[in-house]
Amino acid sequence: MKKQTAKNSNFLKFIAYRIEKSAIKIDPDYQPTKEFEININAGHDIQEKQLFLKMFVKATDKNKKIKIEVDSVAIFERGDALTDDKVEKFMMGNALAILFPHIRAFITNLTALSMIPPVILPTLNFSATKAEKKTSKKKKKESD
Repeated sequence: MKKQTAKNSNFLKFIAYRIEKSAIKIDPDYQPTKEFEININAGHDIQEKQLFLKMFVKATDKNKKIKIEVDSVAIFERGDALTDDKVEKFMMGNALAILFPHIRAFITNLTALSMIPPVILPTLNFSATKAEKKTSKKKKKESD
């Protein structure tokens, strides 16, 4: 494995993540399902050498009988040679894709520990989501 040095300062490194808040509300009439509505909001803060990605995930079944909310933060380290533009693109694309599997696993464990069948959220393709946003922005500009 290549060691990051001053000569090779064009890197982003995942340091850690933590769950800042989690909540689960289960209706007594809840019946296990694989159909969930997932809402994800994210924001980030870029500091000198550290990047912080906040992700807020809400998952609700189609009958609104279970609600799960998880607020988390991921910490990344950046090399000196990375431009803010590259960091910005990373934070709203790859960084989300790095953090989401951890949140997904946390939700599975949280529900299993709640003595219900584990909720396993689907994997998400954040690259496709990013491409869809670009396409919708282009269409909006064309219609203006």
